[in-house]
Amino acid sequence: MRLFKWRPGPDLRRVRVLDDFLVFDEKGQRKLRVELEDFRPDLVVVDTLYSLLSNQVDLGKPPSIRSALRRLDKLLKEFGPAVNKVPFLARHLV
Repeated sequence: MRLFKWRPGPDLRRVRVLDDFLVFDEKGQRKLRVELEDFRPDLVVVDTLYSLLSNQVDLGKPPSIRSALRRLDKLLKEFGPAVNKVPFLARHLV
């Protein structure tokens, strides 16, 4: 049997945060591609999907949303990280 020392919390040396607002238009796609190429993350967290898509997508039209999500999905599949999206919560519900 092998025992491993448990360390609480993440290894913050492996955490990268994009502190600027990223919209998934052509410029945002290029920026995300560069980040994925340079850092090869195991996990990508999207906080929130609404903010990522809101400038270019008519959120009232499912075909528009699907089209944008297909482009995002294709890019993420190319690099293979796990993806976690933070759900959108209206302020009045929080």
